[in-house]
Amino acid sequence: MKLINEQIIQNYLQQFHSEVTLAAYAEDGPGWREESFIPDFFRLCLIERGTAFVEIDGQSYVARQGQLVFLPAGVRQAISNCGEENYGRYWCHFRINAGDMKLFEALELPFSIPVVSVETVRQLFSKIITALSQDSFVSALRVRGAFLELISYYFERCTLREEALGQGESYRKLKDVFAYIEAHLDQVIHIEELAKVAYLHPNYFIEFFKGMVGSPPIHYINQLKLERAKQLLESSDDYVARIAMQVGMQNHYLSRLFKQYTGMSPSRYRQIYRRKVWSTVE
Repeated sequence: MKLINEQIIQNYLQQFHSEVTLAAYAEDGPGWREESFIPDFFRLCLIERGTAFVEIDGQSYVARQGQLVFLPAGVRQAISNCGEENYGRYWCHFRINAGDMKLFEALELPFSIPVVSVETVRQLFSKIITALSQDSFVSALRVRGAFLELISYYFERCTLREEALGQGESYRKLKDVFAYIEAHLDQVIHIEELAKVAYLHPNYFIEFFKGMVGSPPIHYINQLKLERAKQLLESSDDYVARIAMQVGMQNHYLSRLFKQYTGMSPSRYRQIYRRKVWSTVE
């Protein structure tokens, strides 16, 4: 079983929605200063040249060449060129929904990460800038694709404060709910049971779960059951009806849900998986 924090983060990122509003390259000379303000957007910046002094909510940082810098929304901040050469950076502004903002705050994301391949990150910014300037029906998809690569690059290389998620009664309740679901995947799980585990009214529990995890409880449970079914199809010779029993579903319901989820029947999935495995062995 995955750690609860890892489950929460993974589910949030699977549901992650963002909107890139602006992106560009900017360069400012010695003495430049951006006035203190509270943005309603997040910023990612690749520092290409120079050094900047950054103040965020009373904390001081230095942005240096070769860093990817993350600036949060909703807190006062100011930036100034503190060197004797121009301060050059690629930047993009983006917004996320309220639920994702809570996760970002809880993780205490780092101010910056060192960039190993500057050219890779530079190209991602360039793709975003180019796509934003194009008048095409696929421009939004190109912006989103490049931005998701960029934010993934940042997440993969920063140390997340996962332990911060474990603080508070809400996360303790969710931990108990996750444990109950894992222990009862071979049964039909009712919302009323989960609400009891969390000591919440069933109607409120659904909103609580969706707000914490990013998806409704039934959707989350079905995903876990289907992942378990995939594992059993890969590792055993059990009939599909037997596997359905092991994940607490009727045979016809598992087959219908499995096809919706993967685009193929359980039997076809097993056939393709084993053919792929044998071809790898050969």
